[in-house]
Amino acid sequence: MNLLQKVLVHSAHLHAIWTARLGVTIWIVRRASARSVLLKILATVLGSLIGAFGALGIVAPSDIGWIAMHSLTSGAFYLIAAVRVAFAVILILAAPLSRTPTALRTIGYIILVAGITTALMGSVAMERAHAIVDWWLQQGSGVVRLTCLLVSALGAFIAYVCAPVRQRG
Repeated sequence: MNLLQKVLVHSAHLHAIWTARLGVTIWIVRRASARSVLLKILATVLGSLIGAFGALGIVAPSDIGWIAMHSLTSGAFYLIAAVRVAFAVILILAAPLSRTPTALRTIGYIILVAGITTALMGSVAMERAHAIVDWWLQQGSGVVRLTCLLVSALGAFIAYVCAPVRQRG
């Protein structure tokens, strides 16, 4: 058994879901599929990367400004839109196995709308995108750092809710 199979077998542990009906707790146990576990691991890794990107912006806001200024082309917007849509689909599909399924699914749908909006903006509103990035950068490093703090918190939240649950024993 290779390492990936071991991770899948270990991560595909039984998930317990409870519902309360008339004061009686009912446990419904289901087994996670290998695909769902892979999506959950991928969401954890992507959430960690988003958190690290936000942390980079807190430490070095000028680097984030440089990236933002050099991402103002239609091609870059289409790439960003594709990444957002793919990430949103991963979050939506991984949500049922996460610690907070409703919150993760909601974040996934918000990111999906942002991805579609980014694609539309890349085709019809590049001047507006330039104006938004210019305004954001003119606000100073404090606003850039605050924005990156929010991005880092979002990434950390996604990584936390998708991370495997520790087995106590």
